[in-house]
Amino acid sequence: MLESQSYEIHSMPSTTSTWLSTKVVGVVLCVILIPLMLLKLDVYPTFWYDEGYTIQVSQSILQAGVYGTYNATEGYRVFDPTISSGPMTILPITLAFKLFGISIFAARLITVLYGFLGLFMAYQIAQDLFGRNAALIAILAMLFPGISTFEPVGYLQLSRQVLGEVPSFALIFMGLWLWFRSWERGQWSMVICAGLLMGVGVVSKPQVVFSFGPAIGIIALIRTFFSRRELLRYAPRYILPPALVVAVFGGWTLFQRLGMTDALRAESAPLLAEAMQLHFFTGLMGSTVSTTGWIITGVMVFSGVASLVILYHQRKAGVPLTNQQWGIATLALIPLVMAAWYALFSVGFERYTFMGFMVSLLLLGNIGYQLIVAITKRLRDRDNLVYVGIVAALLVLITVGNAYSLANHWNDRDNVDAMADYIDANVPDDEIVESLEVELNSLTQHREMHRASYSYIYEAIRQLWHNDQPFDLDYDVLEVDPDYLVTGQTSGWLQLYDEKVITDQFRTVVEFGPYILLQRIRDGSSIE
Repeated sequence: MLESQSYEIHSMPSTTSTWLSTKVVGVVLCVILIPLMLLKLDVYPTFWYDEGYTIQVSQSILQAGVYGTYNATEGYRVFDPTISSGPMTILPITLAFKLFGISIFAARLITVLYGFLGLFMAYQIAQDLFGRNAALIAILAMLFPGISTFEPVGYLQLSRQVLGEVPSFALIFMGLWLWFRSWERGQWSMVICAGLLMGVGVVSKPQVVFSFGPAIGIIALIRTFFSRRELLRYAPRYILPPALVVAVFGGWTLFQRLGMTDALRAESAPLLAEAMQLHFFTGLMGSTVSTTGWIITGVMVFSGVASLVILYHQRKAGVPLTNQQWGIATLALIPLVMAAWYALFSVGFERYTFMGFMVSLLLLGNIGYQLIVAITKRLRDRDNLVYVGIVAALLVLITVGNAYSLANHWNDRDNVDAMADYIDANVPDDEIVESLEVELNSLTQHREMHRASYSYIYEAIRQLWHNDQPFDLDYDVLEVDPDYLVTGQTSGWLQLYDEKVITDQFRTVVEFGPYILLQRIRDGSSIE
């Protein structure tokens, strides 16, 4: 026999009170998460550059039927190569805009829905692999970092932003759940759907391919090797899903290239090469990884290694691993590969670790649960009491910590909304507004917005993280002869605009928080 076809779950004795606590806590968790996900969604976290880059694509689809971005001097950039979020994020946001109007809340609502989907799928996988009680602890562990702790990678924090991490996580975990179950059932529909879902998940946040891709590839090859005596029966359910991930990713990349103009196609290859060198395979060898990044790396390594060690000790001599154990091994490899890539090769942005960190927290939840089981064996009949007490404590910490963070960080209204409304009401439609604040460009109805090329962002990354030098981007703000200029957090941080040129050529019109609207000084120029 090549493999065991049963799931061997290690958990507490199944009792009525434990069953009730699991169901009740699930309801309580939903009641807690709904306000934590939705309350003041439009103003916290502060709407920013990366979110704006995604939203502007949805805006272009809605207003012009173009999947791309818009720049005043170029027009529409169809399949702009600088778009990092995938269609499974952009298209639902477009629908939300169609139904509810263009707003931060409508866009972020889509990510919130993905957030709930991701939690549900993570619970389904954890329940299959760890058992029902351990799954609940694992989900609470995943939520524990919350909004304020490990802010760049907290599940709730990223579920409240228009970014690709949470949609990618939800889709990949849906695919993983089907893949793990297909090992048991061998149904072609499950195998194919698993690969397609994981593929669109990778498209939603392409850099996960550097960690998730190798992890599932290694498992697929090992399982195929061990099933070589019945290769035709078992190999397709192991090999086909990873192959479909590659096919979906490659197919989407090819589809975009075919839809680009010749100019954008020529621009795309150098941008991709620069992105690989500056972001993903940098040669920096961890020199730019922050203290928080190293802590996250340590958590990922510990969770992966500890889970594999536990599996090693749980295996029975001469007996193949069960499907359940292979599933746990798959999860363990994801943070291990992520930790190696992130620490040694990436530029060190903490958000890159999201997938690996969330998986590591699920694994740590299971490890913690096994410790609870060991403790309760000595407490005899008090196993449920200890379990419910720990769950209750985690729920309180998640609720209080995140509610406190929300209450102390949101604004009454986001300044970017106020500036967008002002431009719509006061700036003539045909006049060019220069702005690198893409979050503003994505909300205003004023189309003639010009932003500096994304190559300046890459140059800034090179100067700061690779060369450790002050910004010196040498950008000519007058090159496109703008009528207005908006400065804000991104342009201010990059020191993109020459202060002397701004003083000599522009006058301040209005300010909303960090956003300043300036008008070009021309003969007879004025704003109503």
